[in-house]
Order: sequence, then C-alpha cells, then structure tokens
Amino acid sequence: MWRRATRPQALFLATAVALNSTQLLPLFNWFRERLRVVVGYREVNSEYTTKYCDDRDRSEIVDFLAASDLAIADIRIVQRGTASNSASKDPSVADEEVASKQTDATPVDVLVQHQPEGGEPAELDISEESDGTQKMFALAGPWVDRLARGNVIVLDELHDNLHPELVRFLVARFHDPEASPFGAQLIYSTHDTSILTQDQLRRDQIWLCSRDERLETSVFSVSDFKLRHSDEDLERAYRAGRFGALPYVRRSRSPQSDSD
Repeated sequence: MWRRATRPQALFLATAVALNSTQLLPLFNWFRERLRVVVGYREVNSEYTTKYCDDRDRSEIVDFLAASDLAIADIRIVQRGTASNSASKDPSVADEEVASKQTDATPVDVLVQHQPEGGEPAELDISEESDGTQKMFALAGPWVDRLARGNVIVLDELHDNLHPELVRFLVARFHDPEASPFGAQLIYSTHDTSILTQDQLRRDQIWLCSRDERLETSVFSVSDFKLRHSDEDLERAYRAGRFGALPYVRRSRSPQSDSD
C-alpha cells in the first residue's frame, strides 16, 4: 500500500510515515534527527556557532578553539538588532545549522579575544580573522553539539583552509569517547593525503574514488587491498599508486610545439 501510494516525485519513507507506518518511523527519524549534511566550507557560515555562544555556555566553544591552538581566550557576542526570523531560537533543532545557504550577515558582532603572554588583551571581529580561523569557528558549534548528541555529520572538502593537524584534530574528536559519548560519525571528502595513517583511521574507514575510461566513478575501500605488512604506510602506498584513484597528470604542450 505504501509503495503504491508513493508518487514518482515523492519519497517512499516520507509517504509511508505520512500513512502512519510505525515500522518505518525509526528509520525516518534517523534521517530527520541524526543526519546532518554539511556542504562545502564556502557555503557554511558562522550563524550556528554564534547562536550556540549566545544561547548556551560559550566556554565549550572557547575550549574547543583553544584545544585547536587558535589562541582565542574568549568570545563576546554584541547584539546589533533583532534576531533573524530564519534562524531557530534553539540551535539543537535547527535544520540549517551547518549547511545554511543564507547570507553571512547577522544581527550581531562576534568578537574574539586574544591574550598574549604578558600583554594586554585584544579583540578582533571574527571577519578580520584568517579563513582557517573563521572556518574553525563556523565548525565549532556543530562539532561540539553533534558530537554530544551522537549525530552523523557529512562534510565536503574538510581540508579547505585548514592545516593538516587541524584536520586530524577534528577527525580525532570522533574517536574520543569523552568528546563523542554516543558514537557520533563523520563522513567527509578530502584531498589531503596526510590523513592516511593507520593511527588515525582504520583501513575500512578510508574510501577512494576513481574514474575509469567511460568517465564513470567507482568508490572502494582501502581494506579491499592486501598490505605487505599490517603497519604499512598508507599514504606512501597510495601515492605510489598501489590503490589507484590518483590523477594522471601529463605535461601540457606549449603553443610553440603545436605550431611546429
């Protein structure tokens, strides 16, 4: 009945739940409540983290950023107007908390405080910070909140504007039982090969994308390959072409050679 009632342009799960399917409701709720899809960094703004600092204990965000060696001693939110109607007052129920395509303009100023040793504290607007610092601030709220809730985060190009050690820091939070008490999960894409270490990820957690002659892309796990020894350097093996999924870069021909 649920299958017959599903229109071509509708989703089966949504239709079944709308028709009071108690059997499929837990599955539907998993997608609705636990999966949080994050788009590329350029489309992510700091609104969610800002509201987290404004509505909850901002010390959690400060501790997170301090742990990532950003030298931020405190955060101050200065109200400039009335909150936007598009943002939920409770960040825990906002669907657009990470993947918002809204404008970066917010009715508040976010000031981050730096405290040099032996010097006077100085405040900067978050917009005056580096792209890497702005990205870490934008991710801090979702990271802290979703780790605590055991959600799944999906993010494209995690490495953009971040030092490899910061990427390792973000990934390691999901392996830390104190930071992730309910088994939160991170699914992300990256071109940073330095993450390919077995002390950071298991082989079955690493998946590669490869394009064939028909321009079709396949996805496969590193665990499909047999290693020479159990602690083999995965990054070196990958860069040597053992797993494939490497771009084949050829030297371009110069205009002069074309004319010859």
